[in-house]
Amino acid sequence: MPSEALPLTWGDVNWEKHTLHVKSPKTEHHAGQASRTVPLFPELHKVLLAAFEAAEPGGSPWIITRYRDPKQNQRTQFERIILRAGLTPWPKPWHNMRASRQSELMAKHDLASACRWLGNSPAVAAKHYAMVMNDGSFERAIGAAQNTAQSMAESDCTRLQAENGDSEKSLVLQACADICSNVHKVDMGAAGFEPAKA
Repeated sequence: MPSEALPLTWGDVNWEKHTLHVKSPKTEHHAGQASRTVPLFPELHKVLLAAFEAAEPGGSPWIITRYRDPKQNQRTQFERIILRAGLTPWPKPWHNMRASRQSELMAKHDLASACRWLGNSPAVAAKHYAMVMNDGSFERAIGAAQNTAQSMAESDCTRLQAENGDSEKSLVLQACADICSNVHKVDMGAAGFEPAKA
């Protein structure tokens, strides 16, 4: 955490363009990876603006003015802050916060942009940071699958009715009605689609 956060100065914030210039000491030995410009996301903009307005005019150029020693254990202090907030500290706080933000950005933006903003590659993001988000995606996927199945069943009913004409209409319509009315009620159950293994 300290490697990217501690070097940040108020000069790195472009309030007009809503961007933040982030230096990357860990990757500066790679061509073109010494720094990157990231969007000043609304939630970060609000916090930074409050800190900027509270800072003394002509004071420290650093955004983070306390805990400047990179050898200090930032995790210990962070866990104290979490406890004071009435929360329970979680494992690997810096890594997990980065992972949750990476996952949020990948869900809302294209993968290349999310990785560029956080300074990693898609392979690194997939291996170390991508998380399953509890954002309703699973429920939306189920709903989409149910809607597709119902739409396909209704389409088949219409097609069968057109193919069979009036002579077999009542029999075909009854079978289709049964399928169409029950397609959205199918429950996969605990076993899933695969047959039970002996």
